[in-house]
Amino acid sequence: MPNPILDSSVVIGHLNDRAPAADYVDELLFANAAVLHGVTVVEVLCGARDKKNMRELRRYLAQFHVVLPTSEDFARSVDLLALHTLSHGIGWPDCLIAATCLRLRCPVATINVKHFRAVPGVEIERVK
Repeated sequence: MPNPILDSSVVIGHLNDRAPAADYVDELLFANAAVLHGVTVVEVLCGARDKKNMRELRRYLAQFHVVLPTSEDFARSVDLLALHTLSHGIGWPDCLIAATCLRLRCPVATINVKHFRAVPGVEIERVK
């Protein structure tokens, strides 16, 4: 099975040393199997408190493999948003992550299962 793509809820849990997210990410980092979506990188960096924290976050994020969306992922994310945002409250960043996971046939690892459950075909690995 391909490595899961971690969403920001899991990464933030790791940054805040909250188990089980911290344990889950530590295992993936140890195995050199920790993967982030470009959207997750941006979401984490948007939480920087100041320049020093921005540097720390960039250093932290450098440990991960990062996958970037394709133009097809962007197009599919728009379709997913149109289909599911009103009924399920899924936002565009999660739609883009879901579209990339569908293309790569890999699961998304998340604490917020609700955000991805609406998208048919997305395999979800729940981190409690």
